[in-house]
Amino acid sequence: MWVEREDLFRLTEEDQGPDPLRIKKEWAMRLDLSKAVLLEKSPPNTAKVRWLQEHFENAHFVGIVRNGYAVAEGITRKADPRHLPDSWPIEMSAYQWKRSNEILEQDAKHLKRFMWVKYEDLASDTVATLNQITDFIGIPDFESFESDRPWTIHERNEKVRNMNADSIERLSREDIERINQVAGDLIESLGYTRL
Repeated sequence: MWVEREDLFRLTEEDQGPDPLRIKKEWAMRLDLSKAVLLEKSPPNTAKVRWLQEHFENAHFVGIVRNGYAVAEGITRKADPRHLPDSWPIEMSAYQWKRSNEILEQDAKHLKRFMWVKYEDLASDTVATLNQITDFIGIPDFESFESDRPWTIHERNEKVRNMNADSIERLSREDIERINQVAGDLIESLGYTRL
């Protein structure tokens, strides 16, 4: 929940930030450096895309936006009660979603290479959406994508599918009202139906 300490995570090209060489070494231990394209997806990096652009040559940024109700539900549900006895209130999860998207909207104006992708498009037309990303990055398109086969995602083997309805169904009317208080306006402005 990086938004609780945005002051520690928010970086622009003007900030010193952590040692870029150290970060590159840490990522090199986890990533396959024989690949032409390396992918790093950590939610806190949303707050430092401008800093990353400054320190990582040829960086491309793909902002993935998803229905805020589903995201807020997922963040709260996945909070580990062993480490967070009080979990994360749905308002805090909604704020994490809201702030992440606000920062990306603001910082996109400063990025040389940035594109938005909707989670819902990725789930419904995986090959076309992946090919938009490959075109943006400048690598060959996917000829095909086995969306009918299970993929390991978050330690689960599942087919690519839109899981928004499942998440939204778990929300109570009170949860929805609390999400709307925090992020309802942005949910609507990003093209989602306010519940």
